[in-house]
Amino acid sequence: MKILKMLSIADVVTLLNIVFGASAILTMIHGAATGDSEFMPRASMLILMGILADGLDGKLARYFKAEHTLGQDLDSLADAITFSLAPACLVFVQYFQEFKSFQSPILPNILTGDVMLGEICVLIVICGVLRLARFNQGGQADKFIGLPSPANALVVTVFMLFPEQFRPFWIVLPVVVIQSLLMISDVEYPKMRGKFAAIGGAIVASLVLLLAFVQFRQIDIPKSPLSSAAIIVLGLVFLISYIAIGPVYQSRSAASKGKKKK
Repeated sequence: MKILKMLSIADVVTLLNIVFGASAILTMIHGAATGDSEFMPRASMLILMGILADGLDGKLARYFKAEHTLGQDLDSLADAITFSLAPACLVFVQYFQEFKSFQSPILPNILTGDVMLGEICVLIVICGVLRLARFNQGGQADKFIGLPSPANALVVTVFMLFPEQFRPFWIVLPVVVIQSLLMISDVEYPKMRGKFAAIGGAIVASLVLLLAFVQFRQIDIPKSPLSSAAIIVLGLVFLISYIAIGPVYQSRSAASKGKKKK
């Protein structure tokens, strides 16, 4: 099979990203179908592992100077699964029970709760795919235009791990919508390099290790104050440090361009 000869080491890691994303979705389907309440940490851990794989494949591609591989196209397909579809499924499964009984007083047979929740989740997928398509058009070598889809997936995933009292739908769903729109916005975000990339990777790796430990010890996260506190702190650190830095970065970038023109 010639296609296998086209795969570089970086492409193999990208395929792992697809494996993690698809496995997360299948884990959620199995959990929802069987009533297994423990599927959420497993699915979340798989999405986070996909984020680590996404960061690694780019480094490997640059290190080995991979050419004539499936490269960017494969990477975008992987990101669409792991960072768009999987987080959308995570939100839908998490809040489905709260929404399924809702009936719109205006259009009761059309705007049911599960339909409205589904539309919000589809928005995540649409914005994520548009974000990836724009990235493939080039022009983002030094910065990102719009919130990167892995960052969106990380924040959504961490929110879903919060204890129930810390993630009411009337807070989380507006955040999800805003983040989805940020992905297709013109807000510029810096590329994480050097120590900032190391910090971001350390946060994600810490969450993965924490979730692996929770799974191994069969700890119920909502009933474990220490686990809940660790997840909340790590999640808020990333939310505040990266999501909010976009507008600041863009304003400074615009200011520096203005000085150069003068």
